[in-house]
Order: sequence, then structure tokens, then C-alpha cells
Amino acid sequence: AVQERNMGELELTFIEGEDGFIITRAAGKTAALTIATSSRITRGLIFLECKRTCEKIEEVLKKRENQ
Repeated sequence: AVQERNMGELELTFIEGEDGFIITRAAGKTAALTIATSSRITRGLIFLECKRTCEKIEEVLKKRENQ
């Protein structure tokens, strides 16, 4: 659906439940990071840390490809 609407690659999904939420974010073209946490955690902080961690994962994967 994302590609059909010319929105580019799927980057992030967010599912919210009563007591928490799940985030899945792309970490490059071949990996993804999924985080499940309680609703007591600040969303902005989780989104920021998720993005930073995915960038690190992507760097590691690129280095492995170039070896």
C-alpha cells in the first residue's frame, strides 16, 4: 500500500495497545528493529533511540557487506 501511494519505502510501523506499544523500524534495506514497551515510557525518547539504534545497525551491515 505504501508503494502504491508513491510514499517510498516503509520506514516505521507503530501499534498502540492499552498498556503499551510496539514499534518496528527499518534498519537499512535488509534488517528491522522491533521494540515492545509499556505505555509508561516516553514515546519521543523511544522513537529517538530507535532511530539512533537503526542507524548504527545500518552502519554495521554496510561494513559487513564491504568486507
